[in-house]
Amino acid sequence: MKTIETHEISLVYQPVREEITIFCGAKFVATATNPKFKIDLNPHGQEKIIEIKTSSITSDNQIFDYRLDNNVSGQIKTKDEVCKKALKVIAKNNLNFNGKGDTDKIDLYIINDTLNHLYLNKTKDYILIHALRIINESDILYLVRNKPIYIKEEIANFRFEDKILHINTSTSAHQFLFDTNETVIELLKLFLKK
Repeated sequence: MKTIETHEISLVYQPVREEITIFCGAKFVATATNPKFKIDLNPHGQEKIIEIKTSSITSDNQIFDYRLDNNVSGQIKTKDEVCKKALKVIAKNNLNFNGKGDTDKIDLYIINDTLNHLYLNKTKDYILIHALRIINESDILYLVRNKPIYIKEEIANFRFEDKILHINTSTSAHQFLFDTNETVIELLKLFLKK
């Protein structure tokens, strides 16, 4: 059995592919047509997606065990709160989402329970409509936008209100209105909640 200890999670939503990827010690993929998580045994190259036959998680969400079709088994351990949330989502193993018409690509990365980055891109017919990034530099969060003019400002706070992400800096307020299904928004809220 392969055991991995992890301190980082990544959530990537690609609406064109209607695919949610959660990386938490291993790469787990779910699609709108097949909402049960599968594991990618080759996460850094050509995908090798395998169905998870059985899985279990401890009551404290610190240890996730899985077994694959070919009698390969693995274990992911964590003490980080966000990783525990991710492993719990993966253990439930059914996202039930519909990505048709979604326009927002989402890329979230958290390490040691600290937000590293959140990239949000709204596109329609492959044309970028709106984009913003939250980045962490030396434990300070910054908002970065390229359009209509480039800005990089320190974030005072951010919060969700329904499908809107509100971001306040010392000099301005910004919003990102999500055009994405509820499942993805709820995952984003769950992982960003302190």
